[in-house]
Amino acid sequence: MDSLKSWGIHYISNREIAPNDAVMFDIDDTLIFTNGEPNKPIIELLHESLGMTYKIIIITARPPLDHNIERTIKQLYEYGIPYDYIGFSSPLTKGIMKQQLPYNFILSVGDMPTDLTDSEHVLNISNFFHS
Repeated sequence: MDSLKSWGIHYISNREIAPNDAVMFDIDDTLIFTNGEPNKPIIELLHESLGMTYKIIIITARPPLDHNIERTIKQLYEYGIPYDYIGFSSPLTKGIMKQQLPYNFILSVGDMPTDLTDSEHVLNISNFFHS
């Protein structure tokens, strides 16, 4: 994961950052593993992105039920994961959500192809692909 973190920093560094430039993160098996452990290098990438003034956008395929939203927000808080926007969307509509949001996605980080649409650069946690 440290290698992916380094590539992520490479993709978002050394460029002029516009006010609506954003980095998008998935939650499950991206920021937080399914066993509940944090993915520390990717959380560090999130904090680096925030420090560079990128907007932090989290889009998850977790169902948008009230108790689930509350649990998700609490979990992100407990892991010290800040965000500017959190969206709940089915995997197949994540790209549509990105297109409708007022952000320019410079980097998307996730474990599924549906996490990695509509972005200049991508980091795929599941196979370590990046571009």
